[in-house]
Amino acid sequence: MSMSKVAKQRGLPPLVREMVGVAVVTTRDLENGYMRIPAGTRGRITSASLWTKLRFRGEACTCCGVAPTALLDVLAIEADRTIERAA
Repeated sequence: MSMSKVAKQRGLPPLVREMVGVAVVTTRDLENGYMRIPAGTRGRITSASLWTKLRFRGEACTCCGVAPTALLDVLAIEADRTIERAA
C-alpha cells in the first residue's frame, strides 16, 4: 500500500513496509483505556502488517522505565498527522 502525498511531505517513506525501522515522534497525545503516550514521544516503527497497521515502540519513560507501544492505523497517520519523522 502506498502512503499519500501528505505522508511524503512529512518525510515518511512512500510504502508502508518501508516504515519499519524509521525513527518517529508523536505529534499529538495517543491514548486508549490502558495508557497515554504524550505528544513528543520519540520511538521507532518496529513492524508493519500487510496493509494498514504499524507498531510504534517509544523510548522508555524517564520516571518509570516503561517503553510504550501502540498499534497505529496508516489512514489515521495520514489524516491526523499522528507521527512525523524524527529530526
